[in-house]
Amino acid sequence: MKKVRVAVIGLDHVHTKEMIEAFTKNPDTDLVGIAEYHDCTEEELQFHLRRHTPEGIEPEVYRDYKELLKQNLDIAVVCTGVNDHADIVEETLALGINTIIEKPMNIKDLLKYNFEPNALKLCLATENVDTQYLTDLKIEKLPTYIAIGPEKGWSSSDIEVFKNLDFTFVKLKGNILRTETAGLVIGSIVKYIKGEI
Repeated sequence: MKKVRVAVIGLDHVHTKEMIEAFTKNPDTDLVGIAEYHDCTEEELQFHLRRHTPEGIEPEVYRDYKELLKQNLDIAVVCTGVNDHADIVEETLALGINTIIEKPMNIKDLLKYNFEPNALKLCLATENVDTQYLTDLKIEKLPTYIAIGPEKGWSSSDIEVFKNLDFTFVKLKGNILRTETAGLVIGSIVKYIKGEI
């Protein structure tokens, strides 16, 4: 089976270290590289690398995240400040890269987003809403948007936003996964069902 090619954008997030370690150790993923979103000095870059790179792991570092996006990626994980999400996500989706946003975003901003016509919009939900198992859905080769909430769950106002945007609520069989793990799992399942891996 082909490995899932993953990139991490944003080096100063608290979960970056855990993601780099998880993607490096997972036999089904290939961590293609990591990159900072903003311009930074060499000294700042080295500080972030020392602070957020697991000991003994030396991922490929890209000074320009746009160069990293050209590396035939399956998934891009965006670990930047909340205000930078939209710009990066628009770029990754325009390139056909499945995208996971690590930090919380303002859900109401989705109401202004132009989703591609006929796109598959999924929301992982553990709340008391009408959900289906991901494996029970008919998933075609369409652009796919996946919303994965915090481990404590979505708020009722978040659920209403997703309903208004015609998201399909899905669940996984088994345990509730950590947010950073759930994105990789669901993204991989969707790509597998589409026949892309």
